[in-house]
Amino acid sequence: MNSEITFKGKIKNPIEIENQTTLSKLFGIFKIPFVIIYGIFFFIFLLLLSAFQKLFRKNEKEIPSNEINLREIAKNNWSELSKNNELIIYQKLIDEIRFGPEYIKIRTEPNIESLENSIFGNWVYKTENGFFLQKWNTIKTAETNLIFLNSKNLNIEIIKENIPSVLWGMKRLKNGIFELNCNTGKEELKYEIKLKKAVANTV
Repeated sequence: MNSEITFKGKIKNPIEIENQTTLSKLFGIFKIPFVIIYGIFFFIFLLLLSAFQKLFRKNEKEIPSNEINLREIAKNNWSELSKNNELIIYQKLIDEIRFGPEYIKIRTEPNIESLENSIFGNWVYKTENGFFLQKWNTIKTAETNLIFLNSKNLNIEIIKENIPSVLWGMKRLKNGIFELNCNTGKEELKYEIKLKKAVANTV
């Protein structure tokens, strides 16, 4: 029997709800002036952003050539991401989304070749018998798969595909059930996962 996942609903982020309420009131009372003011501020923002980008590029060129670049070191070296008694997962940085999370390559010991050509987020949730991992389908949009790597038999199970989020949190509830919360920026998606009985224990 495969593991089971159930969608438990979605919750609007409080900030998003507050922003929508505020904007609705503003547009209702000051619709035309608000649009004009917004346009002016947006134009100023673009000017400031352009100036900042020019300054940032200039500062990048002035970085001493002998300064240690930790990001390049991370891209060229493997480090331990997580492990249990049967399996070690190593990570190597590929890059990061601008103003967003990093994405990585992984390899394992013992080796699991099918993982080596995939992209992952640097998120992992360890259980006694394996690991939940976040597999990325693309770096252009938030589109990820929740997979479970069984460290007992080295099998990989796709629990849920095409989750529109890379910001995840997980916790164990009871009776082998886990709760996965995925923040899309506008709302939080909640799932409950019940693993196969043989892999339900956590540390």
